[in-house]
Amino acid sequence: MQADVLAKRWEQAEARLAAAASRLETNSEYHFLRAAVLLHGQKLASGLREVDHAIAIAPQHARYYLLRGQLYEAIRDIAAAQRDYQKNIDLAPTSAAGVLLLERLLIQERRTEEALPVLDGAVKRMPKDPALYFELGRVQEILRRPNQALGSYTRAVELDPKLAAAHVGLGRLYRDNPQTLVESAKHLRQAVTLDPRRALWHHELGLTYLRQGKLEGARVELEKAAGLNPKDRNVFAALGTAYTRLKMPEKAAEAQRRSFRLTQEAEADLQQVAQLEVDFKRAQELEFSGRGEEAASLYEKILKTSPREPQVYFALARLRLNARQPEKAVEYIRRALEDRPTKADYHELYSMTLLELGQLSEAEEELHTAIVLEPTDAASHKALGNLLLKQGRVDEAVKALDQAVRLAPDEASYRLDLSSAYRQKGDMIAADREYVAYQRLLRPKQPGPE
Repeated sequence: MQADVLAKRWEQAEARLAAAASRLETNSEYHFLRAAVLLHGQKLASGLREVDHAIAIAPQHARYYLLRGQLYEAIRDIAAAQRDYQKNIDLAPTSAAGVLLLERLLIQERRTEEALPVLDGAVKRMPKDPALYFELGRVQEILRRPNQALGSYTRAVELDPKLAAAHVGLGRLYRDNPQTLVESAKHLRQAVTLDPRRALWHHELGLTYLRQGKLEGARVELEKAAGLNPKDRNVFAALGTAYTRLKMPEKAAEAQRRSFRLTQEAEADLQQVAQLEVDFKRAQELEFSGRGEEAASLYEKILKTSPREPQVYFALARLRLNARQPEKAVEYIRRALEDRPTKADYHELYSMTLLELGQLSEAEEELHTAIVLEPTDAASHKALGNLLLKQGRVDEAVKALDQAVRLAPDEASYRLDLSSAYRQKGDMIAADREYVAYQRLLRPKQPGPE
């Protein structure tokens, strides 16, 4: 319900901004705000067009590049996102926003080493920012540079004694040395005092107390961690150790059983994934052999045990659309897109479904998104061209269909569609040229001389 309310509000905000378009067309802030609304509404292709417009009007505004970087990251164009985050840093060298987004992106892409010079430069420009020192320490810790990480975390808590995550970093690193266990406990106690709702931090403090031999303190912290996160098998394993050393055999056995059960559940989840793959492959075989209803039943069975499988919703949407049931198909493809908003083929199928429902402008938007996500997919350009042609937008249709032909010059049907578009435009020479190419592609190839 809350998601529906939020979606409605985004739609209303988008509508209000669109109504002001005529008088704000040359206002970069208008296009920037519209792009932000579209990003939150997951209308990524339109968002990119709007922020591009904003940048064309006012290329000196650093935050425009920040927003475009987020849009590019959302469609998984990592190189473009990195370029825009760096542009933001260049234009606003004393703002941490671009630095933090670029660092997070590099870590996600397993390019942590590249994040180090980004953060090193940032703390030199902004030596009073505790968040930057914390992030620098985190990267140094990931790269197994504990002494450097200790220095960075220490500087972070000097600048902001209430930065709980930096205290946790210090507590974790100090625990590795038996001589600094007191320091470890001090920082971890500070962290759980600042934010007592974090299970991991109670867990970390419990481990330090175990190392110190403070068994009662370890028990208390680990029980808190287990209460906050009852699915963490490592917490119960540590709790079992604490109970054992406290000579509480019944509780130790229960904690160890709990840890074992959680381990078994994790292994069962892996087995379930393996069975899901077998069932999914079988459903695909049924679908592609023309046994659509049997395939649909098997897909539905998969969803009963694993209800968040976007590829299964996508397959069901495809089946229902082929069965001329667009009302059902649209429900499935929307569910698929909730988990996979950057899959071009999902947006293309959504467009086809919307087209069947007569929602032409929405269908066009989805095709633009598919093309942004996968610009070399000729089928999306062809579908866009035919949709534009259906709306009488002949010049735009010719451009889209010509791009499809460039990407797939040996597809006969693309040539035929382009010929039809040229004919509607009144360019008979181009129409005949493409029709001749279409006929040539239909002819069987003659075997060459041996």
